Amino acid sequence: MPAVGVHVGIGRRRAAMAVPPPLFSLADLPAAAPLADWDASVPGSLTLSGAQVAAWADRIGGLSLAQGTAAMRPSYSAAGWDGTLPAISFDGNFNSGQGDILTLVASLAERYWVFALLERSAANQNNGAGSNLKSILQVFRPSDGLFASLAFLRPNSDAGQTVILTTGFGTSSNTVAAPGGGLPNGTKGLVFADMGRAIRLNSGAAGTITNVGAGTKAEIALGGDSAVDHNRSAFKLAELVMVDPLKLKGGGADNQRWVIEGWLAHKWGQAGLLPALHPFKAAPPRASDWTNNAREIVTWGNSLCLGFSPSIPQAWASGYLTAPPLTNGGVGGNTSSQIRARFDAAPQRLHQCIVVIGEMFENGNGGGANPTTLEHIDHMVATVLAAGGRPIVLDRHVDNLDAYAFGQATRAEVEAQNATLQAAYPDFYLNICDFVHAMGAPDGPYPDPVNHAKGLPPAGAMADNVHYIAAVYGQIGPFIGAFIRAKGWDR
Repeated sequence: MPAVGVHVGIGRRRAAMAVPPPLFSLADLPAAAPLADWDASVPGSLTLSGAQVAAWADRIGGLSLAQGTAAMRPSYSAAGWDGTLPAISFDGNFNSGQGDILTLVASLAERYWVFALLERSAANQNNGAGSNLKSILQVFRPSDGLFASLAFLRPNSDAGQTVILTTGFGTSSNTVAAPGGGLPNGTKGLVFADMGRAIRLNSGAAGTITNVGAGTKAEIALGGDSAVDHNRSAFKLAELVMVDPLKLKGGGADNQRWVIEGWLAHKWGQAGLLPALHPFKAAPPRASDWTNNAREIVTWGNSLCLGFSPSIPQAWASGYLTAPPLTNGGVGGNTSSQIRARFDAAPQRLHQCIVVIGEMFENGNGGGANPTTLEHIDHMVATVLAAGGRPIVLDRHVDNLDAYAFGQATRAEVEAQNATLQAAYPDFYLNICDFVHAMGAPDGPYPDPVNHAKGLPPAGAMADNVHYIAAVYGQIGPFIGAFIRAKGWDR
């Protein structure tokens, strides 16, 4: 009997282990990051008058888009999306008092990430006057009231009726369209818009915009512009999600966007819209896939850092996982005190990313009452960890003279300081000089038996007594990138 009990216990543990982690939901985002979620599949969120939508409440804060005029209410269909799932339809009528639109006077955020699963359901019509825009969504930022639009174009500006675009904040004259084939009539699309800044269709390439104008609004409008009848647009909408990227680490990054895209696409049976190498093409994201890590790299250091930084993202450019943004904080001749001063002056978002603390010893600490270089590094690591970032601490550089302009450090002194760094930051320390030293081995790309025996970098790897040649910098970057990937920090 005891043996049976043991077997049952093992079976239960195995069964528990086999249970997959829960699927991702918007509740997994940081507090205050989700702004709104208008979901046509939630009947309780809709106030209907017959088949017309008088009001639509979001699932997060109960924010209600509404329309008091019956002739301007969009339509609800329980099977309007694909014959089985619901959708809200906006007719795009530009005649006065007739075009479908829902509005809400609400001040939500300075920035809006918008994820919309929609279908361009009918051809837009030309009209006699006004803007060429056929607006899908308008939002405004509370600091200055400037607004941005997500929109189609009328036929006299887009005969093929494929363009979907965003405008810059405060103007409708400067726009950027989503690259790729566009969104033809009758076609479904997963639209991502960093409103007033960038737009993507089906997780494709980004169109970006930077201009700012003067036009202001005081409402969120879905379906058009409440003040301009001929700006109404024709489309079906399954779900529209708004997220504040400023509440995400790094101010919003690709890996964060991918999780939300994957969740929304699979929820509505539209994973086919995602590119073949999208991280969540094959299966919806799990809660564990949301890390809130910012897929961005920031480096800090001197001229050595300046040299290797540009090649770090190359190790990540694997298929759809394109190279992440990089901020190169290497400045030639900087002392460690100067590097720390630049670090301290940087915006908080740059401490929330992957932060590479490069070589800081070569030019000394600046003398005087400045803290030691080790103290500067400790401060920087603590700052990054407190901000939720991920630091990497590189070793002290070994040049080709085995001595230094400041203090004439010996190889033994360098190794002692590197041992201190490794002991202080065992999870974050990465030795670059040993990587370069190995290049001087007999089977290395720059065989140098003399320097190799001394523990120095091979002469062929050096542009001078301190700096590497471009080809070696080009290998150091991917070496750091591989360390990042091994840590799982590339998602």
